Amino acid sequence: MRVLVTRALEDARLTARELARRGHEALLAPLSKIRVLDTEEPDLADVQAVIATSSNGIRAFAGRCWRKDIRVFAVGGNTAATARSAGFTQVSSAEGDSSVLAAAVCGALRPDAGALLHVTGKNRSTEMHRELAEAGFECRVWELYDVIACRRLPEQVITAFRTDAVDAVLVFSPESGRILVEALETGGVMPKCDRVVACCISKAAAVRIRDVEFGAIRIAENPTLHAVLALLDIRPGSAE
Repeated sequence: MRVLVTRALEDARLTARELARRGHEALLAPLSKIRVLDTEEPDLADVQAVIATSSNGIRAFAGRCWRKDIRVFAVGGNTAATARSAGFTQVSSAEGDSSVLAAAVCGALRPDAGALLHVTGKNRSTEMHRELAEAGFECRVWELYDVIACRRLPEQVITAFRTDAVDAVLVFSPESGRILVEALETGGVMPKCDRVVACCISKAAAVRIRDVEFGAIRIAENPTLHAVLALLDIRPGSAE
């Protein structure tokens, strides 16, 4: 299948390699750019663990932190792999969403052992903070990057839509779904989506693309890359 990938460039390349491994062809059209914020390294003296809810967050953190022995709790396998590649030696993966991650932290750590540091993007606080606070943890937020939306599809991707050369699109967050809809509308190719399968990481992501008449909208069983890519293997006519 020819699969449109709209993630920021570094994650898009990783996704493309995984698609190729599965026998699919990736069409890269990053609709966002990651801008690392200019911040100083925080004091980690009383921090017992770092929480990472995205690969972008842990990449930015790795560039600011010399301590690679600090414990890292990652939301999923890709973020965990990014942390390990960056040199962090104590990495745990929740393999789920932020609520699963909060539960994993509560099960492994004690509130009186130190604060938690959530390395994240700008304006990306989550329900996870409330859940951790209710469990007695101090959760600090360190905003390390911002996401800049790019609302125009490359001309070659627009041509691919117009010639029915796009079979599927991956939607990894509600925000990326919103940006995708804008880009499809701006490019004048929304009517060409009626044979395209949209593979979404969550119900919330699927809701953001509901105004586009895709051939099918599929939702992953759990919020991981592998679960999203598994949607490409569903045969046409199966339960969507």
